[in-house]
Amino acid sequence: MRVRDLDRWAATGSSWLHRSSPGAKWLLLAGAVGLAILGATPWPLLAGYGALAVAGISCRLPMRALLLASLLPVPLIGLYTVSRWDGTLATPLTIVSKGMVTALAGLLVAATTPFPDLLALPTRLLPRVVADSLVLTYRAIFILADQVETFWLAVRARGGFVRRPAAGSMPWAARGTTAGRRLDVTTTGLALSVLRGVDLSTRLYDVMRMRGYAGRLAPRRSLALRRADWRALALGAGLVALGLGARLTLVGLS
Repeated sequence: MRVRDLDRWAATGSSWLHRSSPGAKWLLLAGAVGLAILGATPWPLLAGYGALAVAGISCRLPMRALLLASLLPVPLIGLYTVSRWDGTLATPLTIVSKGMVTALAGLLVAATTPFPDLLALPTRLLPRVVADSLVLTYRAIFILADQVETFWLAVRARGGFVRRPAAGSMPWAARGTTAGRRLDVTTTGLALSVLRGVDLSTRLYDVMRMRGYAGRLAPRRSLALRRADWRALALGAGLVALGLGARLTLVGLS
């Protein structure tokens, strides 16, 4: 999922979530975080994940790309999940589901809100240093993902995971590669991608400063809540209610 794709989805859509105010979408994201905090079992978290997926489908978003991107927390928190394993499937599934719910909610908000509208509210509420860090981090995440995708395409095109055949052997002997070779190519490529992403983020910040950025982004629409936000607010409240209800039920059973 490239930066330009995300910006295009956010700028060209006309769904109910696109029309919602940025403040309502931040509250929707807060509702997903609340569900992740309150959810102690996987079932309310998976139900919330399903509700967010249905919301994305109703907004005619490319859900395949968004759902795949929402799975990124799975390998990232995999080691922590293994360390918390208690012999049941519920515990690791709960931890993974927390990351999936918050990731999908963030992606829905980002895919339906243009960049200036999305970050205009935080740049007004947060200190200058924190606001600048948030602006750059948001863009750097997608820039870095773009760089990693380019890196993998280059590796595949140039045979980076194919070893050279031994002298005198047939060409098909070159198929496959060793684990050490894969690790070497992967670590080197990811390090270069990170450095390139930092460089591009710095250039982006310099361009923004040259074009008048002074710590605040000007939104295209009003940040205040309005009547058309009821669906986004209801979805966020429903996520919190789902987590709270599951937590109270669990306490009652214990």
